[in-house]
Amino acid sequence: MVGKDPGWVTPEAVAEVMLGLVEKEEWVGGTIMEIGKTIREVRAFDDPGPMGGGNNVENDAGYQDEMWESLKRQFEGV
Repeated sequence: MVGKDPGWVTPEAVAEVMLGLVEKEEWVGGTIMEIGKTIREVRAFDDPGPMGGGNNVENDAGYQDEMWESLKRQFEGV
């Protein structure tokens, strides 16, 4: 359903950034971080959006067909 190398972020990488948010004085309460191939602070206003990859899933051929079939089975209770 996903590409051969989706580039997902590991739970360990997320935990490391979360720990840094708690321990480092430079990050104030409410800071939002984007964790992908790069790590950056997300601005509240005029943020350019995800950058650097690792923030999406690549589609294989037939992905949409498989998704719609799965939804149909779930809806019909099959």
